[in-house]
Amino acid sequence: MTAEQQTAYQTLIAEVYAPVFFNKLASYGIVPTTEAERTALLEIAEGIDSPAVQPVKQASQAPSWIEAAAGGLRTVRQQAGDPHFAKVAASRIKEAASGLIADPRVARAAVLWASAQ
Repeated sequence: MTAEQQTAYQTLIAEVYAPVFFNKLASYGIVPTTEAERTALLEIAEGIDSPAVQPVKQASQAPSWIEAAAGGLRTVRQQAGDPHFAKVAASRIKEAASGLIADPRVARAAVLWASAQ
């Protein structure tokens, strides 16, 4: 993936997926309190080890239940192997972007991301 395509992917995550995702979680009373928890929740939702989501390292702090869940899921998926998750994540991003292409930055990011597939 080129740097431009990676930037496009990051734009789709930040502008399309994350706001909808975190608003929906908040409606269930789940509100991350740290950047590590936000990252862990995105990791769980999008697919483990997605290029858009990398675990945040924190020095000498016990992981929250959200981070522990993400770590456990990552371990299971790595052990079992799951080549399908990347295609599912990309499909969900494309669906979300189709409704938000009025924003020129999002439209351009969607086109760049689609060209990477």
